[in-house]
Amino acid sequence: MGIAYFTGGTVLVSVCIYLFYRTLREIYRVVLIPPRKGLRKTPADFGMDYHEFQTLTRDRKKIVGWLINSPCPSRGTLILCHNMGGSKEKMLPYARFLHRAGYRTVLFDFRSHGSSDKSYAIFHALQRRTRDIESVWQYITGQTDTAQGYGIMGFSLGTVNSILFANACPNIKTIILDSGPPLFTDKDYQSFFKRGVRLPYYPYYPIFKLMFRLMTGFDYTSMIKREIGKLSPKALLMIHGLRDSIFSSKDTMSLYRDCAFVPKMYWSVPNAFHMTAHFSNRKAYENRVLDFLKAHLELDSQEQFSLIREQNG
Repeated sequence: MGIAYFTGGTVLVSVCIYLFYRTLREIYRVVLIPPRKGLRKTPADFGMDYHEFQTLTRDRKKIVGWLINSPCPSRGTLILCHNMGGSKEKMLPYARFLHRAGYRTVLFDFRSHGSSDKSYAIFHALQRRTRDIESVWQYITGQTDTAQGYGIMGFSLGTVNSILFANACPNIKTIILDSGPPLFTDKDYQSFFKRGVRLPYYPYYPIFKLMFRLMTGFDYTSMIKREIGKLSPKALLMIHGLRDSIFSSKDTMSLYRDCAFVPKMYWSVPNAFHMTAHFSNRKAYENRVLDFLKAHLELDSQEQFSLIREQNG
């Protein structure tokens, strides 16, 4: 009997280890260290003057980026934070219209993306990426005038790090969030799993959800609600496609309502999916973003205060 229990226990442990191992491999492949594609385009292909830079994070990860100079005296600087699985190259269409409007832009690869160093840490991996923005900030503020206006623009999961960094950096005046941040409801986890994971739903989904929560932190939902509520008096623009099937527009609208006493704007794009608002309605998207920046990034502190007071009665 004892041998039977021992054998059964050994088999059960082996099966559990196997399931966790396969799920962990998929987490790394889909989320933490997605496949990298060779660089095909640079800012020069879009007629933009730039230089490439490298910087180190607090935990000694090399981050690679592009500093794209404005064609005339800069109206401000925007840091663009790509989505998980993206790269600085994917941000070039956004940098192009900002460049034409006279803004300096900073594009970079988060850790484990593009040309930056890999990171195998899973616990709070999402929050660790904020260190990448910190290192980029330290570099660009050594190259540019910190007295000018600075803003940050995040996409999908890059919106989470944009919020965290904006709250930690008083020099950031404006925040633009496209297709996020998520609340990570069961629907969000299921969407992630069904779209990218090459495993059967059962028995792998519960394990995937557990590991994903290790990556985001078990207190993620309360954390993101708390952080987005602390953005005041920075200006906030949220953009979300109504046909987004990855992160719900209802969730981002709920977070938007939590932002009390900030200059804020929410734009629901009717026919847009996840991160397609710019491509589905390019002119309206660019006008909306540029009008927002003109109103909030280029104002001095006294004008900012007056605008906030007017908008809040």
